[in-house]
Amino acid sequence: MRIKDLWLPILTILIIIVVLAFPALMGKQIFMPDLVNYLAQIRQPMEWHKETGEEIVWAWHMFSGMPAYFVGSVISKVVVLPIYLINTLFTFMNPVGLFTIAFLLMVLFIRGLRVGGWELATISAIAFAIATFNIISLEAGHMTKLRSIYAFPLLFLGLLLLIKGNKWSGALTFLIGLTAELAGNHQQVWYYAFIMGLILGIVAVIDALKKRMTNNIVKAGVIGILLTIVAILPFTMRFWMLYEYTPHSIRGMASELIDPQHKKNTGLEKDYASNWSYGLFETFTLFVPNLMGGGSNQYVGTSGPLYKELIKNGVPQIQVEQIVQHVPTYWGSMPFTDGPVYIGILIMLGAILSFFIAQRNFIFWWLVISTIVGLMFAWGKNFFFWELAFDYLPGFNKFRTPMMAFLILQFTLPVLAVMGFSSLANKEIDLKKRFQALKKATLITGGVIVALILASVFILDFKGPVDAQLKNNPFFYELIIKQREYMLRMDAIRNLIIVIIGAGALWYALKGKTSLSTAFKILVALTLLDLLGVATRYLKHSDYVEKYTYENLPMIDPRFRLTEADRTIMQDTTHYFRVVDLTTNPFTDARTPYYYNSVGGYLAARIRIYQDLIDNHLAKNNIKAYSMLNTRWFIVPMQGQGPPRAMFNPLATGPVWFVDEILWQRDAKSENEALLTFEPKKQVLIREQYKNLVKPVPENRDTNARIKLLQFSPMKLVYEYDSETDQFAVFSEIYYEPGWKSYLDGKPVQYVRVNYVLRGMSVPAGKHTIEFRFEPDSYVIGRKISLAGSILWFIVAFGLALITYKAKRQN
Repeated sequence: MRIKDLWLPILTILIIIVVLAFPALMGKQIFMPDLVNYLAQIRQPMEWHKETGEEIVWAWHMFSGMPAYFVGSVISKVVVLPIYLINTLFTFMNPVGLFTIAFLLMVLFIRGLRVGGWELATISAIAFAIATFNIISLEAGHMTKLRSIYAFPLLFLGLLLLIKGNKWSGALTFLIGLTAELAGNHQQVWYYAFIMGLILGIVAVIDALKKRMTNNIVKAGVIGILLTIVAILPFTMRFWMLYEYTPHSIRGMASELIDPQHKKNTGLEKDYASNWSYGLFETFTLFVPNLMGGGSNQYVGTSGPLYKELIKNGVPQIQVEQIVQHVPTYWGSMPFTDGPVYIGILIMLGAILSFFIAQRNFIFWWLVISTIVGLMFAWGKNFFFWELAFDYLPGFNKFRTPMMAFLILQFTLPVLAVMGFSSLANKEIDLKKRFQALKKATLITGGVIVALILASVFILDFKGPVDAQLKNNPFFYELIIKQREYMLRMDAIRNLIIVIIGAGALWYALKGKTSLSTAFKILVALTLLDLLGVATRYLKHSDYVEKYTYENLPMIDPRFRLTEADRTIMQDTTHYFRVVDLTTNPFTDARTPYYYNSVGGYLAARIRIYQDLIDNHLAKNNIKAYSMLNTRWFIVPMQGQGPPRAMFNPLATGPVWFVDEILWQRDAKSENEALLTFEPKKQVLIREQYKNLVKPVPENRDTNARIKLLQFSPMKLVYEYDSETDQFAVFSEIYYEPGWKSYLDGKPVQYVRVNYVLRGMSVPAGKHTIEFRFEPDSYVIGRKISLAGSILWFIVAFGLALITYKAKRQN
């Protein structure tokens, strides 16, 4: 590597940062809805941690209580130091660090495999870093997804170096790459990375067997397994908690109300999981990004027919400018989308070129097979392969949004493009063959674009299944259809010009009129213009706001500003209660957990039994169900334009109470139905399966007995009671068997599941203390293993770095 070779990638990443992330250099931050919701939900745990120093793995403030593994556990950074350091690097001056790391890692991948020069490495890095899938994910705040995706180059470079016999540098690269991948903490991306790694392993073994050179494969496999263990150890606590929780969540357990056998690990409902399946025809957005209209809420500018026709028909300009900011131009088969999948038209040209000219080594076949598999996954319910995978591939039914599989293509296609373009510079290949390959690739790429233009004239009607509401306004709907047609043709013409210029530069270079290096630089400029032009449709400087944290969200997002309803509730000095906001969907709401202990929240991976309660009772406003959750306050909308108001619920049970009567239930169905008619303060619903753990309530029970919550913390609840007779106590806390342990006067005692989702306990007469502690083995033991694993990780990484350095010096 020479310093003078670095000017092009450095200049390119600087341009990307200035165009897409300049406000971040000025201290601003992208307004990311999902990140805002995440920060809102971690406010209470973070504040508690700051005040007490306590580590928190139970989120008491949302969905009436659930494991915090998916919410944002508060764990000491020392325990998971490698994870913390990697994530900090990726999010430096977000998104500056994210773009920079992604760009540099892809450059490193291409240069590390020596499949292309600096120009081609730069082309692939542009596509990998700012493909529309990434930009849209960034704008939404899907940071875990992006960090996991952007670790691909390092992970697979390490694997390929190991396979090629570079054991020390490959081992170090693989260890860091796999750790970065796992640190991203996105299970679906991990799954796709594993699929790609499996495909790589298979084709590499086949290649080694053909060449009768299996030593490197065996060594790579052994080293890879050992390093995988080292990489996983710091994540032990996280993975163990995830493994422990999944069977009890909606992603791992069928509802008892649907499946009486209560089978576990059944995954998601197929219809729910397949909602965001990319259409077969829609796949051609890889050639023309606005083929299907772009996004469901797209800015269309002032040059299209929508703007012009509205002005022509006398609509005020100010109103028209507001209309074109948010236009439902998308007309594909998905419920909605923020934008298309697009990786760059010259990337498509290069990838197609690779099929005609690139060397057919195991890396080529790995990329091709991975691309095909990624496509078939992304098509979801529109292609039989996804359904087969969903039914039979282990763990695959835990994931939704099939179109996410396009993340595979945004890695494989840029690398294939580099292999195709670099082959044009290979003088060992006959010049005539190089010309023919370029001609075929250009005709195919340009032909697809021309075919789409012709289809827009003679075949496509630009109407989609998402247009139901638009049809209520025929005039506006007709203008939307014209706008969609205009957007497709403008993008198609633009891309056709880029293909002609790019292919022309390569043709000119093959003719000897200029160097291929110059032609490749032209491709860099065209790819940069192409992808920045599309990226800026979805990420603009105006999307940046002042830097925000959970402390100052009310200053950034008006949703979090205090209202009169909030002030009313905050005057309630009762120690511990819950709130539900009915002015919005409380079960996709991050605002309430920001201030209160909430019945709802913003998270998909909820506890299964609680989701049943939501579906069958809370969503249907069953006041008995809300009351037993100790919901003291409802925030309700006013009729007309008035602000929301706080409504007190006098039926709220409080955090704990004694009941008069036990109503035994045969099964889940009967217990669920009884929630409609029972009296929460007087009666408790218990399954017959718990009879051996429950004592009958005495007929002459002490009605003057008292029980109260004495001490609250997220990980420990202490109750005190005084009764002259035996009692049955109900706790308005969610039943979650793995981890919550109960004690009576310091001695272990069992509790049971009551009222479908709550905890209950038979308690003896006298004055006693009851204690619940959240002490899952996954946390208590896993924490120690993770700490030891972090120490081991640094020892191994340092040792590999030292050996690699010495080996380089000797060479």
